[in-house]
Amino acid sequence: MAKIDIRRPSQVNPAMLESVDYGLLCQNIPLAEITGSTALGTSGTVYVCKLRTRKTITVTNIHMFVTVAIGTPTAGQNFVALYDSSKNLLAQSSDQSTAWGSTGMQTMALSAPKTVAPGTIYVAVWSNATTRPTFRCGVTGSSSINGINSAANSLWATADTGVTTTAPSTLGTYTAYTNALWVGLS
Repeated sequence: MAKIDIRRPSQVNPAMLESVDYGLLCQNIPLAEITGSTALGTSGTVYVCKLRTRKTITVTNIHMFVTVAIGTPTAGQNFVALYDSSKNLLAQSSDQSTAWGSTGMQTMALSAPKTVAPGTIYVAVWSNATTRPTFRCGVTGSSSINGINSAANSLWATADTGVTTTAPSTLGTYTAYTNALWVGLS
């Protein structure tokens, strides 16, 4: 088998790149494969992304890529949060109303770094605004993105409604979501 030199882009298959190649601890979709974007739907709805880590990691930041800025945000009501494998809150970011007013990769610091064991973790995002932000994603509008998982085990889901300033202590009942939001952790 031929050796691949990652310094030579013509030899790199984007699907072979790992999170570390992007400066991340983990991500839910290889960054090179995100091709679409989607706006968060209803204000106050929590959108959840499932991630897996193969080793113990300490998460300081959540990363998402804004393609269309938030419009007329309700100050203090736009956040991301990190949850453990049991869907219990680990940490929440500060309000992202200002950050989401700009497009590009957003680095959203958690209130405190959190160490998580190998396995499943979740990122939640919610926004309250006249025009909620649009984020980069993989497939959009397809019920197939969750595979044959039950709604409770969805890779992408909505979980709670009416959320404003504080993340739910435990994520609520899942409803499968049809847009594959991209999330990375560092």
